Amino acid sequence: SEKITDSLQVMSHHSSVKSPAYYTAMIYAATNRPVLALEWLQTAVNNHEVELYWLNVDPLFNSLRKEPGFIKLIAQIGFNKRDI
Repeated sequence: SEKITDSLQVMSHHSSVKSPAYYTAMIYAATNRPVLALEWLQTAVNNHEVELYWLNVDPLFNSLRKEPGFIKLIAQIGFNKRDI
């Protein structure tokens, strides 16, 4: 997974096409690294990545839903907390 996240991180510095930061966050969430997942979700928000549209319903982020940082990101994007 480190090779994949390294490649996605390089891509995130060049383009938000295909949402590399979002997918990096997804990998970190799936491998139980919430701090890194939230950091990369913030990068995805900063880059206006299109996949964020699914953040509120994507089951791969279920482990983060009660994290204060995740709740803050949801509000920053404009989703309602009750939709989490």
